[in-house]
Amino acid sequence: MNDSEKTKGNSWRNPNIKLFSEMSHDLKTPINIIYSSIQLMDSYKDKLDAESYREKAIKQMDIIRQNCYRVMRMTNNLIDLSCHDSGFLKCKRINYDIVKLVKDIILSVKTYVNGMEADILFESHLVSKIIACDPDMIERILLNLISNALKFMDGKGIITIVLSEREDIIIITVKDTGVGISEDKLSYIFDLFNQAENFYSRHNEGCGMGLYIVKAFVEAHGGKIYVSSKVGEGSSFEIILPAQTLDNDEVRINNKVNKKASYSNVVMEPVNVEFSDIYSCIDYDYRKK
Repeated sequence: MNDSEKTKGNSWRNPNIKLFSEMSHDLKTPINIIYSSIQLMDSYKDKLDAESYREKAIKQMDIIRQNCYRVMRMTNNLIDLSCHDSGFLKCKRINYDIVKLVKDIILSVKTYVNGMEADILFESHLVSKIIACDPDMIERILLNLISNALKFMDGKGIITIVLSEREDIIIITVKDTGVGISEDKLSYIFDLFNQAENFYSRHNEGCGMGLYIVKAFVEAHGGKIYVSSKVGEGSSFEIILPAQTLDNDEVRINNKVNKKASYSNVVMEPVNVEFSDIYSCIDYDYRKK
């Protein structure tokens, strides 16, 4: 092996080089699509009447918006990755009703899930439970797991989210009826850049930061996450969170103290961003209602 080959081999073992390579590849696709859409819109101006141009432009704007969401998702993941690896990932915990939070997140994505001929179910063994958590992190955790489940369900399927309590912990389980993950892949499913390539198709999976960040968010709460799966039957992710509350902190359950009381009404942009790899915004008329 010559010196250049040795250098190349060593560079791929450098996580910073691998990060740059993976992100460059994944950023290039949406940026190229955005640029192509702009070029198309420019070409339409001299060839089409006003009404025809408007119809074409609306479709291209939807494509641009969709791919902007993809770039936003990767950018958010990069920021979170940087904060986590440098020890600055902040978990902004408040006392919050975890049952209401999870239920509202599920309600906000139900239309999207149903639009893909799948279904999402929520089962709670609790009517209400106040715990100290970061609602934004919980949102990102659940949206990531739901979007992953949708990516890898073969046709119609069911995602079931179960919330339960045991002693001093809260358990959130996200189960799907997808393709499943082989046993030899489970040990590193949460590793950075892992994509479980035998089951996770490259065209809709990004560069493998999602589950790594999910694990980081769970651990920032002092919790743990586990996965079990069987090929052909689906996967189950179990999130364990401490059922603790903060002293001298108001319970955030009404409009006066929490702008997210009507959570499902304000969560739509995070849904768009997190689901950006799995739906085409020009395919769903209900998004314009």
